[in-house]
Amino acid sequence: MLKMERILCPMDFSEFSAKSYEYAYSLAHHYSSKLYLEHVVQPLAMAYPYYSFPDSLSKIYWSLTRDAEAQLKSVVKNHSWDGIHPEMVVKEGFPTDAILEFAEANHVNLIVMGTHGRRGIDHMTMGSVTERVLRKARCWWCANPNTIS
Repeated sequence: MLKMERILCPMDFSEFSAKSYEYAYSLAHHYSSKLYLEHVVQPLAMAYPYYSFPDSLSKIYWSLTRDAEAQLKSVVKNHSWDGIHPEMVVKEGFPTDAILEFAEANHVNLIVMGTHGRRGIDHMTMGSVTERVLRKARCWWCANPNTIS
């Protein structure tokens, strides 16, 4: 029988990641698994390399991290039942890399994440973190509740 001891649910606080969290939570309850919630803050210096003001960027990053931690706590508080207490993690970096590194380091068996469902030019320019994670993850199973009937 497949054991799902550790489940990771990356969140970007969209409606898609909220749905993913509910799905991951129910799986964690069913399998008595440890549940991790992860949000990745992409450093602004990566997004705007030519506008680097170290002190300003440091303050903005600190604020983004603090806000992400508060939002994760809110999600857990408002959407938890049955005694599962997810571990909340906020990481810095590129989302795909941070998600995969966390999954590998914590021996995650399952990654549950949503996708915005972008198509065409939006998908080409913005890409899909979910798609890249699905292609590169080494865990047993990756699930996208938006595609599961």
